[in-house]
Amino acid sequence: MHAVDVVRKKERGETLQVHEIRRMVEGLVDGTLPEAETRALIRAVSRRGLSEDETLALARAIAETGDTLDLSSDLSSVPGVKVGKITTGGVGDKTSLVALPAVAALGLPVAHVSARGLGPHAGSVDKLAAIPGFRSAIGREAFLTQVQDIGLAVMEKPASMAPAADRLLAVVYDAFLEEIGRTYGAEGTDGAGRKPDAGAEGSALLPPALGVAVFMGRLLAAGYEALLVDVKVGAGALFRSEEDARSFAELWVRLSRRLGKKGAAVIVNMNQPHGQEVGTANEVREAVEVLMGRGPDDVLGLSMRLGGEMLLLSETAKTIEEAVNRVYEAIRSGAALLKFKEWVERQGADAAFIDEPALLPQPEYEAVIGAQAEGVLLPVDAGLVGAALLLAGGARRRLDAPLDPACGATLYYKESEKVSRGEALARLVAGRDIPDEAAEMLASAFRMTDQNIMYSHTVIDVVK
Repeated sequence: MHAVDVVRKKERGETLQVHEIRRMVEGLVDGTLPEAETRALIRAVSRRGLSEDETLALARAIAETGDTLDLSSDLSSVPGVKVGKITTGGVGDKTSLVALPAVAALGLPVAHVSARGLGPHAGSVDKLAAIPGFRSAIGREAFLTQVQDIGLAVMEKPASMAPAADRLLAVVYDAFLEEIGRTYGAEGTDGAGRKPDAGAEGSALLPPALGVAVFMGRLLAAGYEALLVDVKVGAGALFRSEEDARSFAELWVRLSRRLGKKGAAVIVNMNQPHGQEVGTANEVREAVEVLMGRGPDDVLGLSMRLGGEMLLLSETAKTIEEAVNRVYEAIRSGAALLKFKEWVERQGADAAFIDEPALLPQPEYEAVIGAQAEGVLLPVDAGLVGAALLLAGGARRRLDAPLDPACGATLYYKESEKVSRGEALARLVAGRDIPDEAAEMLASAFRMTDQNIMYSHTVIDVVK
């Protein structure tokens, strides 16, 4: 059976067999399943669904079609459960730069395999690449040795590891960017001068079951012993409805159990960016601020919760309260910052940027966004902030495309805060001339009301 025939079978609503799923994954990798058919597959799964058995078989096929690691065996001399952490992608999400050194400072071995990001969802390796000298393409042996030596390492996911996941996500992000273009246009309005609500619930760009297979497949390819996923939902996420995010989370936990692994899923509000900084160098700077005890509460709180869930999965804490308090103490005491410094130095960087952030890539151009009226801010639309960054050069459309590490946005105000007409709402910067469309897109992310509103919670739920 050809890979295309497998897609036709799913379009008819038939159940796929394990060998058919493997043939389809091979087609994604060897190119015999072209992009048009990959889009057809995503549509078919959206309409017809995948059973748990199909989803598990697809996750395994994605993991096993390509190079793999076996962290359980490769790091058997290092005490502690090897917990894999992955996110479905967010805007301004720098929590790994805080949570990973914090739990490593507490003795949990952290072997983090990170993929490059697409669209407005930069990966941890993209952010770390903004640090002068930092090397993430360090190879398997150096990666494992570093975890053995200092308890923390990050390696850029090789293109040969779970390549089918990359192919599927590339098509998903094409649709994601097309949707932004259709919905908002260059001016970020709906054609009648109204700024649409990107947080409105709609169909998922990535069907939940297919998403579980893709992201779990990446972690299985690395051989982690426990699986944690940060599921974003909202305007700046692949999942737009809480229902889809919850379906993803519950399926993630069920399949983790079937694999004989502990699993957890943290459902996170992505209607507005995390923190005040978006863009690789900006986010590194803000992550350091959090590690110094000075950063935004939402980034600190989410980092503590994710780190706490890692400790629970590793069975080094009995309750979430104990786990979160331990992560907080690692940050408050400075132990997490010291581990971060040791980490970046071991991977080739000069840690002087921690105390001298001007050593990070600096922009040459800026655009300041001013408030056009007085009012109370609604959630700052994360989808539009990410789109503005893409237009300004701070995000990529293809995995092999470069991005401008100096490009970023600083949000001076966020949800529930009062602003006056003319006040600066945000600053957009870049290493190249900033297109007018990018500044207009960022401006359209800010919407106001004349009513007082409550600040939304970052963590919606945790499924275990």
